[in-house]
Amino acid sequence: MGMKPGLLFLLNDLRPGGAEMFWIRLAQYFENDYQVHLMGMFPENDDSAFVELIEATPSINLWQPPAKEPTGRLKWWYWKLNAFAFKFGFKGVYNRLRDKWLIRCYQKELKRRNIKIINSSSLTTDNFAINYLKKNFQIPVLITMHSSYNSEEWGALGSVDRYIKLSGEILNYADSILYTADHNLKIFDKIKGYSGPTPEKAYLGFTRTAYSNIREDYSIPADDFVVLMMARGIREKGWLEAIEAFLKFNVKHEKAKLVLVSTETDHIKELRDKYKSNTNIVFTGYLKDPSKLIHSADCLILPSHFSESLPYCIIEALACDKPVLATPVAEIPNMLSVDDYVAGGVIPFTNEGLADVEVLANNLIRMADDKVWYNSLSQYAKLAFKKFSMEECGEKYRIAYDKLLN
Repeated sequence: MGMKPGLLFLLNDLRPGGAEMFWIRLAQYFENDYQVHLMGMFPENDDSAFVELIEATPSINLWQPPAKEPTGRLKWWYWKLNAFAFKFGFKGVYNRLRDKWLIRCYQKELKRRNIKIINSSSLTTDNFAINYLKKNFQIPVLITMHSSYNSEEWGALGSVDRYIKLSGEILNYADSILYTADHNLKIFDKIKGYSGPTPEKAYLGFTRTAYSNIREDYSIPADDFVVLMMARGIREKGWLEAIEAFLKFNVKHEKAKLVLVSTETDHIKELRDKYKSNTNIVFTGYLKDPSKLIHSADCLILPSHFSESLPYCIIEALACDKPVLATPVAEIPNMLSVDDYVAGGVIPFTNEGLADVEVLANNLIRMADDKVWYNSLSQYAKLAFKKFSMEECGEKYRIAYDKLLN
């Protein structure tokens, strides 16, 4: 594996998403400094196309977690020893042997890969990094806080008290903490006697690149106004509101197109079937590099009511100088702000907690009708992106990593 220090990124699973793409780009940023390894803790949930993308990325070494149980003759011997010990009143021998075997598996791989720093990025992976890897192998852990610490998630374990307790056990023993949205910090108000590291803010980064216009790939004329949405294919992202707003906008702008980028989930399939006769609505399915499509669109929309922190699709849109219309979830208003201006528009919620379809549609109409306003929004998008440059983001991570190495 070479002499470079090993850096392990821990993810829940390897499925296409904005945050997952960020870790790939961060690995590329540090390819000259670290040997970067990436592990998805639940490979049964992995997306095969996304795994292929990671495997084709030279700067990343994919690490499949070891099996949770030994196999073959070793497992047979462990059960034999368990049965023998049970005759003398000793219980749980198999579990202890299995646990020690698993520790040896991780120890061997951590040493082979020369892992010196672990960077985890969710409550689940943070718990594993702190309470298993750090506890057993004394490797420093940097936690990147995302939406899993947001207040909307505090009941995820069935009890808010239980969630707060586990969060305290994790965050208190981290070696470094970077957070992506101010909303992440509310958890610290709930943790009694917090004595862990001081959290520091670090936006996710993105590298600008040149993109070709690929409208022809989807038979979209050059002068048609293209509205783009890309996100996970779940109801909470606001796909239905996006379509409803577009249909209102489409009444005035009949040639406009709505391009929807997501993997094929049950929710997306249901919407695809419902609107299959509408040729102005395009479902692309999974795309390895959606940034090319962003460059070819006129604006991005994200009418989400999901527990967001820092939606990466917004960063990608700003990198292409595209205005964004999105709901005021977590960090989104700050993402779009440039001094006293907004790189698009913040769409309010209705009393039902959903994006206001009328406001979204009216903003789209104004974008398409008022070229002067649209051009000013594009300039604000270019300025808003500066705080998301990979150079600024990468250097914050570099400082944190250097401290952990030393």
